[in-house]
Amino acid sequence: MAATTICVSTLSAAEYTGTEGPSVVKIVKTVERFELRVNGQPFFINGAGGVRNLDALVKAGGNSVRTWRSSKTDLDKAHEKGLMVCMGLSLASPRHGADYNDTEMLNRQREKIRKEVMALKDHPAHLIWGIGNEVEHHASKEDRILVWKEINGIAEMIKRMDKNHPVITVIAGLGNESSESVKIRKYV
Repeated sequence: MAATTICVSTLSAAEYTGTEGPSVVKIVKTVERFELRVNGQPFFINGAGGVRNLDALVKAGGNSVRTWRSSKTDLDKAHEKGLMVCMGLSLASPRHGADYNDTEMLNRQREKIRKEVMALKDHPAHLIWGIGNEVEHHASKEDRILVWKEINGIAEMIKRMDKNHPVITVIAGLGNESSESVKIRKYV
């Protein structure tokens, strides 16, 4: 499987967050590469995880931050500093007892995420949706396949609700069983 590289120019996030309307973020294929564009301008992610040290991130030249949960407060804090946010959407994990065969649990989780997306999708500091965080880690092969299927369904739901922001997920690593279960493609 070929890897896709996203290369873009480096401008500060303040140039992208000057608007009070929703950010429009696209991945655009050019002749040479793929570019991440924010409000039509190339954007290179130079960021960190977490919102505790935003001043240090800005001082170091950062332009973006990743969260592990959704929070308007985090978006507002980042926006005040001229930063863009990969907004985390928390998912239940099999390693903590979540059963991805439990239809009621999945429906509650989807509804929670639907509400979060509707509440935050138009924030000017919003960059990307990050579905879950290493949800497949320490899960059985069967559970990982169920997790990928659910993440795929959630991504499709988000894209129907928000056409302005890409959707990603964060996995525990490419050198382990997680990447093998993704290649199985039983989740689509």
